[in-house]
Amino acid sequence: MNSKRGQFFILATLIIATLVVSLTLGANKVNSRGEQKDFSSFADEFDYELSRVIDYNASNGENKISDFINVSVDYLNFVYPETGLVVYYISSDKLFMENYLISGISCMNFSGSSSCKSPGEKSSLDLNSERSVNLSADGIDFSYNFSKGSKSYIVFIREINGERYVNVKE
Repeated sequence: MNSKRGQFFILATLIIATLVVSLTLGANKVNSRGEQKDFSSFADEFDYELSRVIDYNASNGENKISDFINVSVDYLNFVYPETGLVVYYISSDKLFMENYLISGISCMNFSGSSSCKSPGEKSSLDLNSERSVNLSADGIDFSYNFSKGSKSYIVFIREINGERYVNVKE
């Protein structure tokens, strides 16, 4: 009879130890959305997050836009090293351009004002009532009308095996 009692305590100890280990392992897991395997998914996510940061900047008066773009570009360079981007956005009645292309000039011009920058450079122009802007990124020309409510225009350029892929987010 005593041997069965000992077996019960050993079995109960094993069950309790298994529960403790499984709860500990479950608590140490990190829930993540998974790796960005698709480049266009990254572009969609970046566009969505940038609009939220621009909204935050407008409501709180803090300028976190460049910080967000810098962190995102570091991640982009890590995951997709052959990809560059140019970000055009409006904040405080100015049109900003941040050039993160691998190579190539980006430009913006409207109402006689223009600015062209090399990779790694930033620029801004004062906006007036004219909100139709001619943009250029690495020799590719775009026209865009920053109407009320539009916040950004993002050009992703990716080169793989000599082929160029362009993804534009408005």
